[in-house]
Amino acid sequence: MNSEPPRSPSELLADSTPHWFWQIILLLMSWLHLHYHLPHAACNLILRVLRVIFVTLGALDIESRPPLTLNTTLKHLGLIDEFRVLPTCTKCRRMYPSTSAPDLKCSVCRIPIFRPIHGSGGDVESPVLDSRPSRVKPILVTPTRPISEQLKSFINQPGIEEALDAWRTRERCSGKLMDISDGKIWNEIKGHDGRLFFENGDDRPDLDELRLGLTMNFDG
Repeated sequence: MNSEPPRSPSELLADSTPHWFWQIILLLMSWLHLHYHLPHAACNLILRVLRVIFVTLGALDIESRPPLTLNTTLKHLGLIDEFRVLPTCTKCRRMYPSTSAPDLKCSVCRIPIFRPIHGSGGDVESPVLDSRPSRVKPILVTPTRPISEQLKSFINQPGIEEALDAWRTRERCSGKLMDISDGKIWNEIKGHDGRLFFENGDDRPDLDELRLGLTMNFDG
């Protein structure tokens, strides 16, 4: 994992704007959008109106340029997601590359993946799909993010690696299932070298290596 540890929320907030009262406003706009789904246009309008008010009151200099859009606000506060948006079949949910041909049909269902855009009509193209011709857009899209990328950002959180390795030092109670590390699969699954993947003896190779097991659940 070569990524730098993520910055703390307090650091992101402090660097978002030098004005303490505008930091509170940015938090408020983010909350209104993420929790109550206040539209981008409404958030942008509120930010611009509040700037005029604070400039008039002398709290902000006329040359000051605090974040005035929701997108900038979310970016400064580290709240922008890192998902890739992929065109998706409406029937079988098979996903396709964002650079697929405009006339693409699902290889399984044989139904169109894209639909024409009639007029400008206010359609906003996703920045992930900005290479797509403006005359079509996906009928359905799916946000995705590879597990490798999720793990990278997750493990670099302060204290997470220690928490993930805590099972090695936890006291066990014979015959009692306390957590997943007491289970049969955990204690029998092997790695590529034929040794127990979750081996915990002092003679195990690479004593400092972090071993992670991912479970996949499906609600049918």
